[in-house]
Amino acid sequence: MITAIPIEKGYPTYISINSQTRTAYLSYSSSNFILPVDIERLSIGHKIEAKFPENIAINPVSNMIYASSSEGIHVIDGSTNLVTALIEIGKVRSLGAVAVNPYTNTVYTTCFDSNVLTVIDGSSNQSVTEAIEVGKDPRGIGIDLASNRIFVANSGSNSISVVDGKVNKLVDTIDIHSGSAAVRKGPEFVVVNPITKHLYVQYCAILVAEGQAIFLISLLVMDTNKNTVSERNICSSMGGSPAAGIAFAYDKAKNVHYISKTSSNTVLKLDISGKKKLGTISLGKSVIWKRILSPFVYVTEPITVDSDANRLYVTESSRNILYEVDL
Repeated sequence: MITAIPIEKGYPTYISINSQTRTAYLSYSSSNFILPVDIERLSIGHKIEAKFPENIAINPVSNMIYASSSEGIHVIDGSTNLVTALIEIGKVRSLGAVAVNPYTNTVYTTCFDSNVLTVIDGSSNQSVTEAIEVGKDPRGIGIDLASNRIFVANSGSNSISVVDGKVNKLVDTIDIHSGSAAVRKGPEFVVVNPITKHLYVQYCAILVAEGQAIFLISLLVMDTNKNTVSERNICSSMGGSPAAGIAFAYDKAKNVHYISKTSSNTVLKLDISGKKKLGTISLGKSVIWKRILSPFVYVTEPITVDSDANRLYVTESSRNILYEVDL
């Protein structure tokens, strides 16, 4: 079953779900607000003001929400949906990400042009150590809760930095050897499979052919045990417009990937390797969505899976709808 939940007009850039409170949070970067959505009541709450909000991370244990913005990290109390603190990390926020380890109550954040990972104590909202140097232009953050290791996607250096969360030290750098012979390439986000130790990476590349740029978006599956990488090209385009409208979500319960393609208003279901198509979810009439996502802008995508509730959520900006899909 697919349920359409009305949301605010605009272009949400990221969605995160608190499975405990059944509340979704959407960031609207171009409109400067964060929108809470009560999934059970199919209703929206008051807008939470934030300047260019981007990535959102939720600690379901403390019911605190962390949203990166151009001002810093907005800390939101999930019980009231009010901002209780603004963590200024001493740098101008740009295309950054935020992630939280609920077991240790530790928040991690990147800034695209600072080449560091900042570690924040969720209890005090203070940095717990000096910023950790990672690769060039860091974007997405993935956390292995089992090993307490943090993986940072370095878009500018085509690598993944590995940080030991127990000591807050860089312990490894994984160079990515993609099959794409591109003039520019790099990972945008990373998700960790704590059981198999695979990394799932959204990878963007630019090739030049006959004077024209070809933009590619791929899903990389990296086996950190065997040091192997498999790649599936998801979308490509030629000319002035980048390959756009591709969003990824990983279902940890079913161990599958979901990829939304805005041009066809569908969601693809892929196996864990990313190579086998398992099905297609149609979200309604075949229309061209108005939402355009640039691969140069960090977005952890307006699609997510609540594995506990066995449901998928994805937006359709042209109709101001958040879809809830029973899986």
